[in-house]
Amino acid sequence: MSSKLLIATIGDYDTLCDAVLQSDVEAVQHFASLHRQREYLAWRALLYAELGRKVEIGYRANGAPYIIDNDQLHIGVSHCRDLVAVIVGDKPCSVDIERRDRNFHRALSKFIGEEEQWLLDAGDDALAIAWSAKECAYKWSSGDCALSDIHIHSIDYNKGIIAYDIDGKTFDKMHFEIKPEHIVVTIG
Repeated sequence: MSSKLLIATIGDYDTLCDAVLQSDVEAVQHFASLHRQREYLAWRALLYAELGRKVEIGYRANGAPYIIDNDQLHIGVSHCRDLVAVIVGDKPCSVDIERRDRNFHRALSKFIGEEEQWLLDAGDDALAIAWSAKECAYKWSSGDCALSDIHIHSIDYNKGIIAYDIDGKTFDKMHFEIKPEHIVVTIG
């Protein structure tokens, strides 16, 4: 299987409620924001549609979702203002999706280290790719690191590959796609 990336728009609340488990609908009742409720339901609806069945979702201590009673299937989840993304694979995997028009300059001090200043001159999407890459690596590492521990070495726009390390240990490269309004980064 390797992995499969799924992306969908965040649908309307009633349609999403029909596509998920009753326990999912009950879980969102305490969420203050209708948008947050829809995000939560949307990624589950997307996953259930892909699997062809509704499954129980649990959360690890670090907040990462997993499918209860199925340690052979791994999932990663992300959402932004208008889309949800789910990656499903037979090995650990991760995804991050961001809007390209988000202002990443506001958070520069949180995610760009001194050795990554080259990203400031690397093109319009470099900061979005770097942010998404670090979020994706953080999720993949199960939250065992900080964004400052993840270092971006290069972005290959032609191949859609990001070279990175976590605390000096190099891992397989991440993949990215630049879509008209979004950046999507995956591991796995």
